[in-house]
Amino acid sequence: LVEPAKVDGLYREDIETSAYLQRRQRRSGRESLDTGTILGSGRVLENERRRLVALTRRIHEDWEQVSLSMRELRLCVAMNGGLPLYEGDEKLRSTLWLAMLEVRQVPPEGYAQALRRCPSPSADKINNDAFRTLAADAEFRAHVTTASIVRVLNALLSAPDRSASDPPRYVQGMNTLAAPFLYVMGEGASFYAFRQFLRRECPLYARPSLPGVHACVQLVDECLAFADPPLFSHLRRHGAVAKIYAFPAAMTLSASVGPLRQVIRLWDFLLAFGVHLNVVCIVAQLLSMRELLITTQSPMAFLRSWPPLRAESVIRRTREIYDILPLALRMRIKMHAHDPELAESLASAAQVPDPMEPMSLKRDLPLSPTEPAGWDSSVDVSRPRARTFSGMLNKRMRTVEQPIRNVPSYGALGLGLRTAPPALGGGPRGMPVTRARQRRLAGGEWMLDRKLSTEYK
Repeated sequence: LVEPAKVDGLYREDIETSAYLQRRQRRSGRESLDTGTILGSGRVLENERRRLVALTRRIHEDWEQVSLSMRELRLCVAMNGGLPLYEGDEKLRSTLWLAMLEVRQVPPEGYAQALRRCPSPSADKINNDAFRTLAADAEFRAHVTTASIVRVLNALLSAPDRSASDPPRYVQGMNTLAAPFLYVMGEGASFYAFRQFLRRECPLYARPSLPGVHACVQLVDECLAFADPPLFSHLRRHGAVAKIYAFPAAMTLSASVGPLRQVIRLWDFLLAFGVHLNVVCIVAQLLSMRELLITTQSPMAFLRSWPPLRAESVIRRTREIYDILPLALRMRIKMHAHDPELAESLASAAQVPDPMEPMSLKRDLPLSPTEPAGWDSSVDVSRPRARTFSGMLNKRMRTVEQPIRNVPSYGALGLGLRTAPPALGGGPRGMPVTRARQRRLAGGEWMLDRKLSTEYK
């Protein structure tokens, strides 16, 4: 055990080290981390990285130990806003991604056998889309060739061991979903990781007519209406609905937003806790633009091209928003990428009602019980207006407001004013929150609903 005074001293030392590393980074003019910023201090980052390396080398004797190691890995991702890795640590990241996807083997002969059965029936569509994959990202184009994208997608659709959960044919967006895997790991490992990703994480995102994507954008509207009713009402009044502005981000899990290094960090979080949280991540990105969107009369002009992604901020807001969502909405979010009936019902659902719109009576109801059933005050202009319920209400007040719900104000959160997220907690005023306390407080109940599979613990 370490005395509190020593802990505070170490915390101040970490801050000083972080400031020194930032000054050194500015002088050298190069980025030492894949985020472009320093996470904590160099020593803390190195300690977190060593913990990840130890996880990959740990020998597990039973599945309970595997479950504990996976929980430790998810805790590290949540606490650091992604995997705390240096630039060039893609080999370690690929190992951890395969572990989170539960890919135990990547035999090269299986991928070679799938390639021998190529081309697939969708080869023409794949060739037409492959060269457009993240075409504006120079770093991705320098590391990944168009030919590798074509081979992986064709092999996925031509493999001899295809299952019923595999996509029946190529659909729009599959090329962008495969891009992060090809960037992080080799071509053979990308084939197995991408196939497992589509089978277990988001099978309905790669189906004809994209039912999972349409359900996702509907849930984006529902979450935004609950988390920030004024912003949702403003966007809806100006014709900005999630089916229009959020469809690319939903279809590609924000890979189309960029930059790629921030997308990789966001995918660290999604692979650790579930791709269903993509719904809440999109809402978190909208809240980061709140003050810009709510003060303009043409929000679609800004939503056509989203600002660069900041993964650490989006992950923090995602956890905060998910904590306040009602249980029924959480369940729909978790199941929308797996349940075909739920996805179809969400895709064909009516537009989300405006929570800020005043309640209005559809029909003027007469006060007297002897009034004819078909009587309508809008036609009978000779009847006094005050004899109807709506007429009496209009005399007293023009609008009937809905009751105020006990929901936190996410206007402040959109500005980044909340410095102590509820998931991480905060210490007393003036006292720093140590890394050990963060690690202890970050394990909320929401981290336990990682997977839908019953055998996954």
